[in-house]
Amino acid sequence: MENSIQLNDQQKETVDLIIKFVSSSADCFILEGSAGTGKTTLVKHLLDKLDKLKHLSKLMAPTGRSARILNSKTNISTKTIHAYIYALDKIQVNDDATNPDQPGYADSNDSAHRFYFPLKQEEPFSALYIIDESSMIGDLENKGDLVQFGSGKLLSDLIQYSRIGRYGHTSGERVQILFIGDPTQLPPVGEINSPALSKEYLTDEFNVVVTGFNLTKVMRQAEGGEILNQATKLRDSIIEKQFNRFSVEGNGSEIQEISTENAINTAVE
Repeated sequence: MENSIQLNDQQKETVDLIIKFVSSSADCFILEGSAGTGKTTLVKHLLDKLDKLKHLSKLMAPTGRSARILNSKTNISTKTIHAYIYALDKIQVNDDATNPDQPGYADSNDSAHRFYFPLKQEEPFSALYIIDESSMIGDLENKGDLVQFGSGKLLSDLIQYSRIGRYGHTSGERVQILFIGDPTQLPPVGEINSPALSKEYLTDEFNVVVTGFNLTKVMRQAEGGEILNQATKLRDSIIEKQFNRFSVEGNGSEIQEISTENAINTAVE
């Protein structure tokens, strides 16, 4: 995989830190960065280095859409977390619902069922799990009306499947996880913060060793764009909790001020 885009000094430092991480006893690395800081470009260079070191890596994302986007940007096979950690070929019928008014599927006898996909039981191979859009990974129990995956807590299931922290490594194989995300993105539904991007949450909840880095420098190729400039201001306002200073003004090119009617017509088109 050839990379024509050169890394800036901060990105190079981050790649070196991650390479040191995969040789350390730490379990998780949190890589944070807003739009324009080159997280995907960094991942491409990281994959090259890991390949030269013959260190196995697996690309994942929380949703099918985010997996497809990462695949298109890296040209590397990317799966959803669900596809990787759950036994999708071992569907079970959960009969805990006793009447058709409860969540689930009602059959001809008016019995309600929920389809259940358990965690895979086989031991994972030694690898670095590189997970993009990690701000979307929740840890509140989520029992779907028709389908349930594992415990219903995606982050907990990922940690359990990976056998890191308190779960041990009975086969001697060792998994580490690189969580990548933007800390200013909306957290998972029902949660105040994104648990997969929280060192405190991962440490307290799962007893894992966590390190990380926050990308702040915008790549040269992305500098100068007014949309990116405004997005950066908004990100800084969120981090500083200064919500009374942010405003967006049109500059006649990338950002244009239009009437409400024109905005509606543009959105409909």
